[in-house]
Amino acid sequence: MYLTDYHHHTDNSFDSQASMKSVCEEAIKKGIHEICFTEHFSVNPNAVTYGHMDFKRYFSQIEECKELFDNRLKIKAGLELCEPHLLREKYSEQLAGLALDFILGSVHNVENQDIRSYMVDKEPVALYKRYFEEMYQLVSYETIRC
Repeated sequence: MYLTDYHHHTDNSFDSQASMKSVCEEAIKKGIHEICFTEHFSVNPNAVTYGHMDFKRYFSQIEECKELFDNRLKIKAGLELCEPHLLREKYSEQLAGLALDFILGSVHNVENQDIRSYMVDKEPVALYKRYFEEMYQLVSYETIRC
């Protein structure tokens, strides 16, 4: 069995303190063969993920880990884009020329509010309906090209 993890964050994302090297070491211990670091990235200044990513640092760490764990772990570079369907042109500009292997899309915000704030005082069925409408828009949208 070939095990992969294509949704992993390190201290390159706002929500993790893990070092890339320690994540690779744990992946090897757990028998994972391939990992992709899909750090949070947003071009929306209202999103909590905005302004956190340092691409020079990130790609430097990717290269360092590829050298350190060469024959033991396949390492890929990726991003998790927040609401890419809403800011397609800005993402395309920001990501142009980056050597990315994989991109995830996510919905962490609805109507320009983080999902937790948006949920307050909402009727559950209406809340889920609105969230899934937003998710449908994301998955229906043409792929962002880098």
